[in-house]
Amino acid sequence: VGVASYLLGRLSAIDGAVKQAQDLLSFALHRARQIGATEDELGPAAGLGQVLLAEGQAAEAVQVTEGPIAPVVAKRIWMFATELAPVRVRALVATGRITDAEELVSAYEQGVSGQDLPAPSAGLATCQAVLAQARGEPAADAWLRAAQAWERLPRPYDGLLARQQAAECLLAQGHTERGTDLLTEVWQGLSEMGARTDADQVGHRLRAYGVEVRRPWRGGRRRPAPPRRPAGL
Repeated sequence: VGVASYLLGRLSAIDGAVKQAQDLLSFALHRARQIGATEDELGPAAGLGQVLLAEGQAAEAVQVTEGPIAPVVAKRIWMFATELAPVRVRALVATGRITDAEELVSAYEQGVSGQDLPAPSAGLATCQAVLAQARGEPAADAWLRAAQAWERLPRPYDGLLARQQAAECLLAQGHTERGTDLLTEVWQGLSEMGARTDADQVGHRLRAYGVEVRRPWRGGRRRPAPPRRPAGL
């Protein structure tokens, strides 16, 4: 039951059904704690933390991830950090706990150094990108490295979300054409995989930069029409 709730919760989050996702992931986390399955807490805690962060509830995300991350750090079982550590780092950064985030990322780096752990390495690359951005460093390249790490697994959805962050960094640095080109690729990828909420958010950002995109959702799923860029952009 807990596993099914977790999977349904993740799908609900991708579909933008926030309340349903929160309820399902909360249940999955509660169920894992009831039966004492510490490893089974990691996925639901990460998923719930992501939903809370998306809703602007960073302090709650810190609280949700605090218990499950503790044994990962204490026992140095970084193979289980892939999902949870990036959410934990984002939550710490969002609540101003940069030093705590740095300590977690440093321990993570030491834990996977020299080991062939593709999934944990992708999680680490995401943590490093989050931290670079929080420090005010140019982070587009770090996000692209994270995207490539996810795509090698392959986990294309996570790769596209990392590319979205890279595009936002480029736009913030004034690289409008590169940023909108990358954001367009992200929009097309998310649209094709049916991630409606994420695609709509990216489409809204593109329209803010004058790039016209068509929502492909009306009348059922279909291949999205290519965006049209105004002359001179």
